[in-house]
Amino acid sequence: MRVDGHAPGRPTPDGEDDRELLRRCARDVVEAAEGIRAVSARTSGALFAPALAASVRRRPRTGLAAQWALLRALTNKQGLGGSAITAASGMGQVLGAAGEALGRESLAALVAVTSLRLRIAAVLIDHPEFERDPG
Repeated sequence: MRVDGHAPGRPTPDGEDDRELLRRCARDVVEAAEGIRAVSARTSGALFAPALAASVRRRPRTGLAAQWALLRALTNKQGLGGSAITAASGMGQVLGAAGEALGRESLAALVAVTSLRLRIAAVLIDHPEFERDPG
């Protein structure tokens, strides 16, 4: 019996099964991770866009400020994470690798790991013996 008054594996008072609740939450979290990854891709695409590079040459003050803002959003710990730069080649690839080398993790990857943990918790409800035997 758990603190909320129902046994594991049985429906909660609102009628929803613990396993299904965890799996539904895991799906929601993985959708959020995919959204974050898409934002990272669009942001890194904007950072290395030729139009922004031309803007930096035409108006260095505002163009450089825009580039720095995008770079901070991609690499800052409070932003999308250090390895969020997804450019396929050139400077973007170097910056993404540098973020990984510094140990900064992508926010999308951290959110995806949370979804995986929710799915593991759903499996452990059915098979608690897996918790005791990690092999």
